[in-house]
Parts: sequence; C-alpha cells; structure tokens
Amino acid sequence: MIKLSARIRNWSIFPSRIIIHLSFLILPGFAAGQVISNDSLPPDSLTIDHLFIIGNRVTREKIIRRELDFKEADKYERSVFESILKRNEEKLINTSLFLTVKISIIDLPDKMADIIVRVVERWYLFPIPIFELADRNFNDWWVNQNHDLSRIEWGLRLTQYNVRGMNETLRLTGQLGFTKRFYASYSFPYINRKQKTGLDIYFDYGLNKNISYETLDHKLHFIKSNRWLKEYFAGGLSLRLRKSFYSYHTWGINYLHNKVNDTIPQINPEYFSQGENEQQFLWLYYNFIHDKRDIASYPLHGSYFRAGFEKYGLGIFDDVNIFIISALYDKYFELPWKLYLDMGLGGRVTFPEKQPYNLTNSLGYGSYYLRGYELYVIQGRYFIQNKWTLRKLLFKRDADLSDYFTARQLQHFNIAIYLKTFADLGYVKNYENNPLNTLFTDQFLYGYGAGFDISTFYDMLFRLEYSFNKIGEHGFVFGIRKNF
Repeated sequence: MIKLSARIRNWSIFPSRIIIHLSFLILPGFAAGQVISNDSLPPDSLTIDHLFIIGNRVTREKIIRRELDFKEADKYERSVFESILKRNEEKLINTSLFLTVKISIIDLPDKMADIIVRVVERWYLFPIPIFELADRNFNDWWVNQNHDLSRIEWGLRLTQYNVRGMNETLRLTGQLGFTKRFYASYSFPYINRKQKTGLDIYFDYGLNKNISYETLDHKLHFIKSNRWLKEYFAGGLSLRLRKSFYSYHTWGINYLHNKVNDTIPQINPEYFSQGENEQQFLWLYYNFIHDKRDIASYPLHGSYFRAGFEKYGLGIFDDVNIFIISALYDKYFELPWKLYLDMGLGGRVTFPEKQPYNLTNSLGYGSYYLRGYELYVIQGRYFIQNKWTLRKLLFKRDADLSDYFTARQLQHFNIAIYLKTFADLGYVKNYENNPLNTLFTDQFLYGYGAGFDISTFYDMLFRLEYSFNKIGEHGFVFGIRKNF
C-alpha cells in the first residue's frame, strides 16, 4: 500500500485533490515523477499552493526545505519554474543525503499547483574497514615505494551521516599499520534557527615509524625505524556561514603539535628548522567557496570557485611563521553529441621564502597536481596550474534493483563511462637554496594523455589514464575516489 508522507502538514484538502496526489504515486505515468501533459497546463504562470515532501524517513523536512528556492505562495512563469526545479533536484543530490530526487508539478484549478518533492534516502551508516595506501596515489606507491606492503594503512573507519536527520556527520577512525592514528570529528551544518551558520570540530592523534625526511629530484625519501619517529596531535574548530544557496564562508582555528625522534634533525636539521625536534603552532584560516556544479561528485556543467588564506603561527609559540594565499576555479561546459569540456585554473603562494621542510609548499597534493607528474612532489614558493579535459559519454545506465534487495538504499544502481583526453600546464617557482629539486622548477610544465572515467554507485569514481610528461616519461595511472 502506498501512502503519503506523515510529514504533510495540512490534511484539509478536498477529496478530488487527494485522488490527484494518489494517482501521482500509483499510476505508471506518474511513478517516476512525470509532469502531466501540456494540454492541462496553465498558459503562462503558476502559484504554489502546497509543497509536499515524500520519502524522507530520516531527514527532517526543514533540512530539505533549506535547499529549495521556492515555497508556498510563490508565483512563477512556468518556463522559468521548470528550470528552477531541475536546479533544485541537483542541489538536493549535492547534499549527499539522497540517491535520487524528483520534483514534480501537480496542476490545480485557477493556475494553482502543488509541488511534490520525492526523495530516496542513502545509507547513512558506514563502518568501513581501512585498507589503503599511505602514499599520495597508487603510482607513487607502486613505483617510488616499490609497492611495499608495509605502507598499507589498516583499521576501521566509522562514518555516520545525517545524524538526528539534521545532515550532521560523525566520523571516527581507528587505524594501525603504516600510521597508528585515532581521529574523531563532528559536523553541525546548522547551529542557528535561520540555518545559515555551521560548526565543525575535530581531534587527531598519530604515531609514525616511517616518515619522509627530505625531497630529492622531486621524490620523497623516507626513513624507517623500529621506534616511533614522529608523533603528532591536532585539534580545532571551524565556523561556516552560508548566506546564499551557493556560497560558503569558513573561518577556522587549529592547534598542531609535532614531535620527531632525535634522528630526524640529525639527518635534516631543517625538518623543523634549526635542528629542533619539536614544533607547535596555531593555524588560522579562511575559505570562500562558490559552488554551482550540477553534481558535485562528477560535474558536467556549472562552475566551482574556492579562494582563501592560511596563517601558520600567531606569535604565541614562535615556532612557525607562514602566510599562504590560494585559489582554484573550475568551469564545466556541456557540448553537443554527449561531449563535456572542463577547464581548471589554480595556484598557491607562500610567504616568507624560508620555511621548515615539513611545511614546504608543494604541487602534488590534493586538488593541486598535474597529470603526468603523479610520481613527483614539486616544491616551490608558488605555483600555478591550468587543466583541460574533454569527455565523451560512452555508456550510462540507471538500474532498479528492487527485485534483488529489500533495503531501499541498495535498490538504485547507476553507472556511467566516459572516454576522455586531457592536457595540463603548470609552473613552479623554486625556493632559494634548494639545489636538490630543480628538474621541474622555474620552467613551464605540461602533461597530456587519455583514459576512462567510471562514475558509479554512491559517488564512487574510478580513473584509468595513460599520461605523458615533459621529459618523455609515460605510463598507466589508476585512481579511485570514494565519499565514505
């Protein structure tokens, strides 16, 4: 038996209207949220009478309504409103709370309309065994570290999304292997009634018996010991302000304390600077994000902009003094014939010139990297990157697995395969007095290649590429990204 959500606020609806809503849920033409035929549409405008949300068994209705651009009594031209519905479906998907979202119009007399938001919630609890590489990517581990199995991280990572139905996230990590680590964090997306301010807190503690102590020819060199070589502790909080649907401001302050075995300053006195074996500092940062991507996990159109600054050391411990400015911009274009083009431009600059080794600025981490240079960490005071990718959709399928799984969270399976070609450009300005790393600094860099992207269930992305770099090196690159 199919029934309307218990969250519907007003049941004083005349009987014919109830029949309309039930037909939306039961009749085959309406089961997928299909808009009714144009013959019965108002000619040019509509007014929203009621807004119904269906399928949110865990998620509170106010969390969903926070993402919507419309509400009861709003008036729209129909052509404009239908484009708004598409964008709002994408916004709800980008919360990572739902597998599918469909927003539909139910027309009523006198140019009135009800809006039905139908969602299928994700699985929110993930107790995931940890079995992953300690290195930056698969190729770095396979080639530079000679696929050393002792560099495997193992343990358990527990993530609980959508705690209390409020889109709050709890993360706990207990990790052994290459790094022994305990990590805990809690994210409150909204802590005020207007749902514009969020708060994140975290704690992180770890021990290493194997750490990188220098970089030679842009490759990290490690030292291994039976004793602990490095111990670290970090903790902090951040405040996030979301004044509009697409823009975020984040301010954060963290405390970091690092300590290394006496062996490390003996082989690299500049690891913490001046032969010290201990380092502690406060880290203040600000980020601004403007995100208008269609689907954040694998965008095909829209744009993304991030900019901010970081200050390591606030004059309290006098161990560190670093100021960093960074920015990243990505633009995605949807072209004819199932082609998609994206362009990315980013960079990062640090002050002053001289910094401890463990905090040097490097191209090769996170969002800042060049394809074709996966084996390298290119250190420099500043760098810039420009990345281009052209994709062609080869195959896409959304499957209903309800005949095989009773859990709603497993009944929807999607997969898309893209053929791609890419070309990256970059430039890294070397630090002064860094003669051991000059192969790729102070010159323009380029890399190019082709490959496949496989986007699938729960935002998992598999990346298979064959790339070339400036000095003629080439090879196969494999990568995987998961959001749990």
